[in-house]
Amino acid sequence: MMIPTRRLLLPLIAIVVAACAAPAQTPSTPAATATAAPAGAGTAAAPRMRTLRSDATCPPEFSGTCYPVWFGTNRKPLDLNDVSKGFGAEFDDTMHFGKRIVRIPTSHRPGELGSPLWRRLLLQVDDRITVDPATVLSADAFTRDVRSFIAGLDPADRNVLVYIHGFNTTFDDAARRAAQLGFDLKVPGITMLYSWPSRGRVGAYLSDLSSIEASEEHIANFLVKVTGLAERGKVHLIAHSMGNRGLLRAMHRATTQAALRSGTRFGQIFLSAPDVDAQLFRQLASVYPLVADRTTLYVADQDKALAALEWMTEGGRAGGAPPVLVLPGIDTVRVHGSSLFRLGHSYFAEEPGVLRDIRAQLHWKDPPERRRARYGWPVPDEAPGARGAWVIGR
Repeated sequence: MMIPTRRLLLPLIAIVVAACAAPAQTPSTPAATATAAPAGAGTAAAPRMRTLRSDATCPPEFSGTCYPVWFGTNRKPLDLNDVSKGFGAEFDDTMHFGKRIVRIPTSHRPGELGSPLWRRLLLQVDDRITVDPATVLSADAFTRDVRSFIAGLDPADRNVLVYIHGFNTTFDDAARRAAQLGFDLKVPGITMLYSWPSRGRVGAYLSDLSSIEASEEHIANFLVKVTGLAERGKVHLIAHSMGNRGLLRAMHRATTQAALRSGTRFGQIFLSAPDVDAQLFRQLASVYPLVADRTTLYVADQDKALAALEWMTEGGRAGGAPPVLVLPGIDTVRVHGSSLFRLGHSYFAEEPGVLRDIRAQLHWKDPPERRRARYGWPVPDEAPGARGAWVIGR
């Protein structure tokens, strides 16, 4: 029996997708604009950044920032007899909780996880973000730790940002990315990570796909738990790539719906490069405007990973462009620019324009029209079929 040509090319496609989806180490343009207070912001104060700097968790010889990331995961522990050794790529029916301290050096540049070896050797500066061993907590201890930390923040800063990673991501990589996002966005509160069991290797796309689908209930339960910890603050969400599949389905789970009916609402939801069939997204995404103050869909016209998947499956992805997906109650922002040629699939965390756009919404809750009036971006998208969308990087 003849095997379809597209199946023969699956390994090649997987390599392209994995290369784009893996956390990038190449340097990007310094993003001073991503961390500066917005021009024309009037009396808006520069946002405060809450970080854990105590000597108890950050050794005195480290001069950077020790950034705490709380996590939930349904990855199986590497050692069942000693969960402190961390978590691997196998699926676990049990949800685990904990906290990781992520070290961000003073040489860190916004949008980067660290420079490549040649640059570190040339400049004699190691700017890589590194992680300390995970501290595993019981569900009750996790609750107490989060509430204790939040209680010590300014009342205006008692918010939570939850990051759900995409395909080809290890537990350590996910923690590094979550900390980089929280640090660069100056999250007004604390940063959390939900890490589902991605295998974190080339060629495991189909395995990761099965894993994220099996993790929907765990993600839903984690989100319900977190909304109960934010007290009067808001829970904001960033889902990347395949992580959007889990988030979208989790929003339709009975546990999530029950919590939402009790009056719980999310703050800002950011859907970055969703690796979700466009037609399925159209059918299910109407839940987002009902559960969040604002939902922003980021798409890119130079996302090589999604382009490869669209070719392989002969089906459009919600995060791909063209065509640009525009839905009622969801702001669509198309990311365009030559820098995407090298940033590819991870522009949500690496592209200065996207970081500053997300940050403006986290801190000032500005809709696109207001962001354009105050900062000059985004602007209305004039691409064919993109009416109602916005664009960054024209």
